[in-house]
Amino acid sequence: MSTPVAIIGSGMISALGDDAGALHDALCDGRNGFSANTTLGDPAPTTGGIDFDPRAALPGRNFRPLDRTGRLAAVAAGRALEDSAVDASDCGLVLGTLFGGLHTIVGFDHRVVEAGPAYAKPLDFANSVINAAGGQTAIWHGLPGVNSTVAGGATAGLQALGYAADLIRTGRARTLLAGGAEELSPEAWEAFRVAGLLAGDDEVAAPLSQQSRGLRLAEGAAFLTLQGDVEAERAHGWLRGWGSAFDPQRGEQPESMARALTRAIRAALDDAALETDAIDAVWSGANGTLVGDHAELGAFEAIFGDAPPPTVAVKTRLGEALGAAGAFQSLDVLASFADGRLAGTAWTDDDPTLPESLFATTREQSIDVALLTATGLDGLTCAVVLSREPS
Repeated sequence: MSTPVAIIGSGMISALGDDAGALHDALCDGRNGFSANTTLGDPAPTTGGIDFDPRAALPGRNFRPLDRTGRLAAVAAGRALEDSAVDASDCGLVLGTLFGGLHTIVGFDHRVVEAGPAYAKPLDFANSVINAAGGQTAIWHGLPGVNSTVAGGATAGLQALGYAADLIRTGRARTLLAGGAEELSPEAWEAFRVAGLLAGDDEVAAPLSQQSRGLRLAEGAAFLTLQGDVEAERAHGWLRGWGSAFDPQRGEQPESMARALTRAIRAALDDAALETDAIDAVWSGANGTLVGDHAELGAFEAIFGDAPPPTVAVKTRLGEALGAAGAFQSLDVLASFADGRLAGTAWTDDDPTLPESLFATTREQSIDVALLTATGLDGLTCAVVLSREPS
């Protein structure tokens, strides 16, 4: 059995609030964070974009070296440090992301090609690598410990939690901020549009529903503070186990993706030394896309048979936050541990295609152990087990 790792705090920024309680309340109340995003074109598409002023969020210093991804990450990391009351000088960071600062990267490359190398912006060059946000966040907050970026696509947020937990378990770190950050950019939105993965503004974006017509993109950042050698009363929850697996078919077939996610879930349960019947609820990474959602349903059937536990699909209301998504799922789990509510995240109770485990109306239910899942767009899958108590 692997050693449980304590979660002693969290911090976030999203279109549904700035802390786990606000996110959880919004989900439980059936509110979403979608609005017209004028930065992505005309007509403005509906996304889970964030309207925030970096001058207010990052006061007192020059924030220009941070691009949007770095600013989102720095804000969430600062809130996690404050919430957990840990000494930054004894802390490191593991950040998950899919695109990183894609808008900065594209702008830098375009300027070099069109105008010439002499016109490249030095600050943009510093942010043209995938680990820029993690490094800039550590510089901003003075985090001297491990600094690692997990480029695990839409599974990166959960992978970052698992990797950070392993670093703590093996004595390579004592305190780590772990989670993810993702910005909305015109380049990312256009890539998803061309790939046919986006729901139209007048279409249903409802994870795990056969009526869904695609996903809605979101942005944000979220971190959990993980620590070893913690008294049980200080912990908001415990990371018990995790697993990851890859689909060699590149996520193109639901059946193959389902098998990969099934392997990831079983690895997580083995890591936690728990049986299937210990899981009280599932936080699914389903986002409204055909292959990913069918893969999640197929894996749940393989693991739980015809009686899966209650299932929460956070992305119904929050949107697909890609590398940050797993951290947002985790924060909602911690809030459910605290208040005994499962957010009703189905789009409607009247959808006959929904699995019985998914529900629209928030319910009162105390849970002790939660399974979190994620499927990427390229074959990556991941699963994490969180619990209220260490055993």
